[in-house]
Amino acid sequence: MSRARIAGRLAALAVIPFLSPYALAAAQRSFVSASGVDNPTCSVVAPCREFAAAVTATLPGGEVVALDSAGYGTVTITQSVSIIAPPGVYAGISVFGESFGVLINTAGVSVVLRGLSINGVGPVIGAAGIFMDLGDKLSIENCVITNFTPGFGVQILTPATVTVVDALLRDNDVQISAGNGATVNITHSQMLRGGTYGVVIGGASSSGPTNVFIDESLVTGTGPVTNGTYCIANYPDTGANGRIFVNRVTVTGCDLALANVPVGSGRIVVGDSMVTDNQIGFYRDTGTFNSLGTSLLSGNGLDTQGTITPLGPQ
Repeated sequence: MSRARIAGRLAALAVIPFLSPYALAAAQRSFVSASGVDNPTCSVVAPCREFAAAVTATLPGGEVVALDSAGYGTVTITQSVSIIAPPGVYAGISVFGESFGVLINTAGVSVVLRGLSINGVGPVIGAAGIFMDLGDKLSIENCVITNFTPGFGVQILTPATVTVVDALLRDNDVQISAGNGATVNITHSQMLRGGTYGVVIGGASSSGPTNVFIDESLVTGTGPVTNGTYCIANYPDTGANGRIFVNRVTVTGCDLALANVPVGSGRIVVGDSMVTDNQIGFYRDTGTFNSLGTSLLSGNGLDTQGTITPLGPQ
């Protein structure tokens, strides 16, 4: 190797510490524990006590891991990160008042939440278990989100790609709300006893249509005699477009099971689903409601109301 090349490599190595001091202070993986104390490193031998401190100690794109069962506090996420509770570990977040369990409000970030239990405590008016108004990607995996009444289990207000898999949302006024051009994929999940909405598209958008795909899931209300409860509703504002695609989903216990009521424009497509014990099964007020003709509607006050347009296989 020539002297010039050696000198060049030495010069490059010499400036590395000055280029990335944050990288020296943070780690790719940080830890929290019930016996932890918040500190700058949150290492496995000196874990932190709260998620918020551990996220600060983690490199962008890194992981925060709960070592044992405890409540770890609310967290605002401003970088790409995964927050993980391994199987058998209870990692709780309690939310009081008008607050958020997990707040994601930084453009371009990619976030994974796995195995968390997020619980609203007392009146939580306007609160949300998970609230995202900026960001690129969000994956909610094997999480439990409960008791946000009145409030939101999950609220997405940005054109992000969101995945909800193996999740349980229970006793929230609004279980999952999406708008502003988001794409939300819900699979193998249960949304139980929604007070007003199970899954709803709402809000305005200048970012293209909001798309929600629900597959192999269960959505229930608090009982079909409760006026104004919607299990699945497409309700975008003026100028916005909402599209909901429902496949292999059981929908029960609502005033309106599947409702297409856009103020702007919107479409629902449903197939291979069971819709039972609601006041109205398929409800179309405006927009387009397509049925593949492969669903079971039974035990509803009315199986359909409004124009339901058959959609055959191609």
